[in-house]
Amino acid sequence: MMIIQNNAVAYINYLIKDTDGNIIENNFDYTPEPYLHGASNLLPMVEKVLAQKQEGELVEVMVPSQYAYGNVNQLNIYSIPIMEIEEGASIEKGAYVLLKNGKEGLVKAISNETVLIDLNHPLAGKDLYFTIKVASVRAASESEILNGYPSNEAAMCCGGSGCC
Repeated sequence: MMIIQNNAVAYINYLIKDTDGNIIENNFDYTPEPYLHGASNLLPMVEKVLAQKQEGELVEVMVPSQYAYGNVNQLNIYSIPIMEIEEGASIEKGAYVLLKNGKEGLVKAISNETVLIDLNHPLAGKDLYFTIKVASVRAASESEILNGYPSNEAAMCCGGSGCC
């Protein structure tokens, strides 16, 4: 049985909660997701606790906000003219809108000609609790190691249209 180490592809199911117990993401009812260990595709603290684990192991880890998506940066919350928002966007408090500069932000408040927009990551300032089950582990191919991520196995299993 293989262990998770650099250049191994691990297949995992995970549950992510915030400090209030709200579920942020849960894929336990779905096919385990692959990631290439050592390629920095996961939060560093999560990748660190998965090292040396093997198939069937369950891991729990709390990642403080500063090691997850950072603390809320007040400099990323500012007022912009409404005309800086892409046309057709639904400009209402609590909605995410695309700005003309390509960034996406959360509408915090609206006035006649301006919008208070928050460009922080939606999970900034949140401590995150992960429950992760290792479904399987395998060696990565050379191309996966070069690309930095697992191959798209879903596309291969049904001739390019995804798994059935």
